[in-house]
Parts: sequence; C-alpha cells; structure tokens
Amino acid sequence: MESDTSLHVPSDIPAHALGLHAKQEHIQVDFAAAVLAGLARTPRSIPCRFFYDARGSALFEEITQLPEYYPTRTETALPPAG
Repeated sequence: MESDTSLHVPSDIPAHALGLHAKQEHIQVDFAAAVLAGLARTPRSIPCRFFYDARGSALFEEITQLPEYYPTRTETALPPAG
C-alpha cells in the first residue's frame, strides 16, 4: 500500500497566503540549519545575518555611512591578502 504524500491544503486559504507560508517555512528551515551548523563548530557561532530584522539592517547600513564609523571604510581600503 502506497502512502499518500500529497499536500492537503484547506480550501479556505487564499493562494497568496500559501506562497507566504512556504517562504516562512523556508526561512525557518534555513535559520535552524544555520544555527545548528554554527553551534556544532568550535568556537560556536551564529551567522550575523540573523541578528537584525529589516529595520535594524537598514539602520546599520546608515550607521556605517557616518563619518564617525570608520571600521568598514578602513577594512575595505586594506589590500587583499595574497
């Protein structure tokens, strides 16, 4: 007897919501995989892309453009190692 592996979706869910749901699931799986991989390393780490939401990321980008914030400009001005 074959098992039923088809997707059963309630008919009252709009199509656009299904796409959003799938995207959210993908983000959650990506987050979980990245965190688990980071915690398995020595030293342990979590990717910095998970530290900020969209507003926080935009704010950080603005901060890095201020004259008072020199690390990014200094780092990018360094010649490549080689």
